[in-house]
Amino acid sequence: MSIIYLCSEKLSEACEKMASFGIIAHDGSVPGLVGGYVIVHSEAQRHMNRKKTELRKLKMAVGELYLSLAFLQSYQELNYKCFCKITKKYDAMFASQHGSQWRDERLDTSFLYTVKSHCEQMMFRLEVRTYELLEGGNKQKAMRRLEVPQRGIEQTVGQWITFRIGVSCGLTVALLAFIAIKGFHLQNHILLGSFLLIEFLLLMGLNIYCWRKSGINHVLIFELGPRHHLSHHHIFEVAGHLAVCWCASVLACLHPFLLSIPQQLHPLFFHVLLLLLLLNPTAACHAQSRRWLLCKVLTAPFQPTGFAECWLADQLNSLSPLILKVICVCLESAGLATEVSVYLYLWAMATCISVVVTVSWDLRMDWGLLRGNGLLKEQLVYSREVYYYAAMLADVLLRLSWAINILLAQMKDSDAASVSSLLAPLEVLRRSIWNLFRLENEHLRNCEQCRAVRDFDFLNETANDQQKKIAPHSIIQLLYHSHIYGNHLAS
Repeated sequence: MSIIYLCSEKLSEACEKMASFGIIAHDGSVPGLVGGYVIVHSEAQRHMNRKKTELRKLKMAVGELYLSLAFLQSYQELNYKCFCKITKKYDAMFASQHGSQWRDERLDTSFLYTVKSHCEQMMFRLEVRTYELLEGGNKQKAMRRLEVPQRGIEQTVGQWITFRIGVSCGLTVALLAFIAIKGFHLQNHILLGSFLLIEFLLLMGLNIYCWRKSGINHVLIFELGPRHHLSHHHIFEVAGHLAVCWCASVLACLHPFLLSIPQQLHPLFFHVLLLLLLLNPTAACHAQSRRWLLCKVLTAPFQPTGFAECWLADQLNSLSPLILKVICVCLESAGLATEVSVYLYLWAMATCISVVVTVSWDLRMDWGLLRGNGLLKEQLVYSREVYYYAAMLADVLLRLSWAINILLAQMKDSDAASVSSLLAPLEVLRRSIWNLFRLENEHLRNCEQCRAVRDFDFLNETANDQQKKIAPHSIIQLLYHSHIYGNHLAS
């Protein structure tokens, strides 16, 4: 049957990866087992003598292989329980023992029942290798690297983070009320630009929440650590704290007589705070996530470009008004502002053409729509088709507002600048909608390719010192098959 075939195929792939690590021989036997510890052969030992980057990649590959074996074991347990329930319901409905007899004779002797022990043995060998070789005998560190995250359950969020989100939301509402009473005009464009970052973080937290609710594996798509990554609660917390600081900076600009600090310095203080939070060398303020962001942005020109790098470039493109506002204010302060270019009309024509091209690319290439099933596609993750049609309409309208914003940004007129500042948040909103359906399309591609964990490619030396490119870990996406077969059998 197809389920047993899938388990046997994926277990064979896991054995091949473990053979490339030197944990088992290519025939499936253990190369050396002394006192319960695995002795690796020379091919694996050469990995230990490589540079630190290769060793770090090998550690990550072993961790992903361990995680994939846990997925395979969970997949086996799910299907075994489903078959047991089916046989029990059959016996209860027809008052017979044929179901239990089939379970004893066929199910309990099949590969679906014995695959669990194979997974446990291989997971034990990976634990020994990680403990003895990769982590230098530090068992606690080794088990932390091989920790299996909970699946299908929201990340546990402490009471304090919920409390902090509530406090920051309450303070933000109160401060916004003070700003509304005072009356906030649009002269301070640099603070309006920084508001886009807060809006982006709030919408990103909403994106992550929708992805988790819809079963979209954004952790795999962005190649994040499956054991430690930010949840939507953390994003909301950061956005709430920055919103409080932004409101305080706006109030300081509106009431300059209360402080002896010049009014122009308050936006500078806020942006310096943002820079310090990003470049903070300590472990506070989500250091691992900040390092991931800086690494992706700064090293993008020097390494192969993947989905995460392209996605980040799209997000920064939507946040470009944040940087442009800072530059424009600096130029105006230095007296270097320029007049409207005579090529503005040519710029307008190019912008109109760009809108047509980008909308077509968004719908067909990024979202995978217009490929059947009306104007949609064959497989849909979100529950209602109206979401897709509403997103298509919103993308067209918001792309037009983005084009108008670009044209107004070229003008020096104050009214045009004010309208441009109001339209800039709409582009961030459009990008948030785009994110929902872009990751849905990428998630469906991963399901088609049977991917559940990250892939790692590096060079491995053979006995003849020939270099051959291998993938130490390319174990499969079982979640999609588990969702299909599990729901079918459980029903």
